[in-house]
Order: sequence, then C-alpha cells, then structure tokens
Amino acid sequence: MGIQFEALQAMSELDETQLRLRYDFQAMVKEEVYPFESGIVSDEDEDAFFAYMLQHFIEIRLFYSQAAARGKGLIFYIF
Repeated sequence: MGIQFEALQAMSELDETQLRLRYDFQAMVKEEVYPFESGIVSDEDEDAFFAYMLQHFIEIRLFYSQAAARGKGLIFYIF
C-alpha cells in the first residue's frame, strides 16, 4: 500500500490554486493531450476544461481516500 499512500498524500497536498498553477491548457492543446481542435479554443474552453479536470481530481482523491481508509489497495496504469 506504499505507492497508494504516496499517491494519496501527494493528491491531498494539492488544492485548486496549486492545480491552477500547474495547468497549462495551451500546452495540452498543442500536445493533443485531449482531442481539442487546434486553433479553435477560447478562454471559455480553458476555464471549462479546468473545472472539468478539477471535479474529476476531487473525485479521484476521494476514491483514494476511501480505499485507504478501508485498507484496500489500488492498481493504476498510465500509458
């Protein structure tokens, strides 16, 4: 459960302000991290996508917290 605890600890230390500082929407568009049409994005898209990511981050952090409280482990795969 070491890695799971480390992941939860790292997520617990991040708040909305810190996430916003790390958020680089233009780089995500350029690198095609998500399927945005290059050149057809606006400031509204940037704010809306941050809100989308923040909501999912909060849900993932809660899931990790609940799993850790129950003594459960998690397997995650990043490709």
